[in-house]
Amino acid sequence: MVLPPYTDGDLRKEVQKMLNKVESINSVARLIFFGKQGRLNESKIERQLEKVSCLNILLSTLIIRNSRYLEKVYQEVKDEQWFDEEEFKRVSPLGTSHVNFLGRYILEYAKISTDDGLRKLEIKVQEY
Repeated sequence: MVLPPYTDGDLRKEVQKMLNKVESINSVARLIFFGKQGRLNESKIERQLEKVSCLNILLSTLIIRNSRYLEKVYQEVKDEQWFDEEEFKRVSPLGTSHVNFLGRYILEYAKISTDDGLRKLEIKVQEY
């Protein structure tokens, strides 16, 4: 007798992990697309696709930026005694605490003088 796939505990765990990742992405997308409570109030499909495409560009930009900084953090702290690589693997590039979703934006050209083009890190280690 062949059991249905939903009875496989390992498969259910893997599917749940994937669902959690998708929900995390959707959560960040909702933060970015907060206007009109996330509704597309466009009657033409072309305008809807245009807005969704812009949202995807912003979301991708956030993920790429966060991934580059996570890579920089990893390179800087990987040899520290307190660093736990297994825990670091669970860090998501979907963090938004550094993003100003509301308010005033001042866009100025600032020359970043590091070799990788990223700002200098300020790593603070918390003692537990």
